[in-house]
Amino acid sequence: MFGKQKNTPQIDNATAKSINFEVSIADIAKRSEKRAWMIAWVAIFMVLIMLGGFIYILPLKKEVPYLIMADAFTGQATVATLRGDFSSPKSITQSEALNRSNVAQYIIGRESFDSAMMALRDWTLINSMSSSNVRAGYAAIHAADNLESPYKVYGKDRSIRVKILSIQLDQRGQGENARKSATVRYQRSIYNKKNGATEPLDSKIARLEFTYKANLEMDEKQRYVNPLGFQVTEYTVDNDFAPSPPAEVPVTAQQQPVAAYPAQPGAQPYPGQPAQAYPAQGQPVQGQPVQGYPAAPDFGEGGVPTAQPQPQNPAVPAGTYPPAGQPQAPAVQAPNQVNGVGNR
Repeated sequence: MFGKQKNTPQIDNATAKSINFEVSIADIAKRSEKRAWMIAWVAIFMVLIMLGGFIYILPLKKEVPYLIMADAFTGQATVATLRGDFSSPKSITQSEALNRSNVAQYIIGRESFDSAMMALRDWTLINSMSSSNVRAGYAAIHAADNLESPYKVYGKDRSIRVKILSIQLDQRGQGENARKSATVRYQRSIYNKKNGATEPLDSKIARLEFTYKANLEMDEKQRYVNPLGFQVTEYTVDNDFAPSPPAEVPVTAQQQPVAAYPAQPGAQPYPGQPAQAYPAQGQPVQGQPVQGYPAAPDFGEGGVPTAQPQPQNPAVPAGTYPPAGQPQAPAVQAPNQVNGVGNR
């Protein structure tokens, strides 16, 4: 009765089940801890990646001012920005500001026309900034046998002026093989040199591709207008159907009568100096050229403008000034009143 009980199959079975339960609980805890550590390491790795990316893009986070300008007539809005590093020549050629400047100069020089400016700057500018195929098209427009050339249509008394509306730059690719292009909207007007009137002509859209060639062979005069070797490789122009601005009304100045003044006697020399030291009234000073005005140059063969001699000013017609010896007109005395009150 008080002896040790023997293990029965029921007791052994219950003990085995208890041991298996404890082992299962420990195994579940270990696997749960392993999963928790795995998730923690993945989270730490993601945090490190995000921190590295934030540090990488941190210098790019800066405020860039934008200036939005709207045209008063057409309502065209353009965004004006200034970006780029001007510390090295390489960055200057790739900057947006310099590209816009070169594109604008090319469009104004090519699409405008003035018989006097062709020989002075426009012809040299366009030829130095154009490739061979683009240069050939420009020469064909101003050829002597072209009946629709600007010189034969507008002559010397009228000129074409260009107003840039917007410039959109685009670049495909990177490095030296990048293709840079621009789309320019502009308006042209006809300026009459005789009466100063301006009338709208048309609206155009120009698309061009350009590049920079540092080793471009140019003479000294071409290098002045194109120092960085700006070259237009493709150039096309289409019509723009945007509404044109209203025509400008020329304002003519009213002619005012000019009072004739009597001739003044020659300047008297100082004591001790000869009488020939000062010229008489109306005589030019020795050694000084007579002031003249440049005449509009003519276009020679091939469409290239040639310089013309500059004529002197025409002589003053007789009767403009009264001859010497006549009595001067009496000076009109101003009334001695201020705001209707006499000063006496």
